[in-house]
Amino acid sequence: MPVVLVVLVALVVILALVAGRGSNRSSDIQAAGSQTTMIPRSAISTPAHSATPKPTPTVDPEVAAQAELDQMIAENRSRVPLNGQFAAMLAGKWVGIEDPLQVNAEGSHVFGAADILAEHNAIKARVSGVQLVLLDSRTFGNHIDHQGKPLYVTIGLSSSFHDRDSVLAWCAQQFPEFSGDELLNRCTSTRLAA
Repeated sequence: MPVVLVVLVALVVILALVAGRGSNRSSDIQAAGSQTTMIPRSAISTPAHSATPKPTPTVDPEVAAQAELDQMIAENRSRVPLNGQFAAMLAGKWVGIEDPLQVNAEGSHVFGAADILAEHNAIKARVSGVQLVLLDSRTFGNHIDHQGKPLYVTIGLSSSFHDRDSVLAWCAQQFPEFSGDELLNRCTSTRLAA
């Protein structure tokens, strides 16, 4: 019986040591000679899991350009008075229009939303002496549309536009390389009336 008692006492001591060590999981103990160092759990690095990178969603350039054109029209709608003033019309296209006198960046006569946006930005970079805005053709003048959709019209506004001739003179100055129908296709006079 004394042997069984010794074995039981040894088992209790071993279980107590194991249980005591398991309850202290917030830190690890390292022995270095006679010194004991406590390492905080935050300092223990865990292996990094390599996650499969999520693919970046691709945005259709036509959809993005269409959204930007529509946003510019919305911003200009309330800022441009439609009181019959003269203005320079520098471009007017609907998505899908074929313009036999102009080509887009790919050399095509057919213009998509990205081509219309690029043309608007190119005009903005080129012309001077006007405030450039983009308007929806359905909101002024003859309220023109193409199958219910707008022509995106690039308009130049200036206090120096008193009549048709002053607008056309400005157009000829801005686009000296064009004349006749080619000039009128790039820049002409219009009146902004509701």
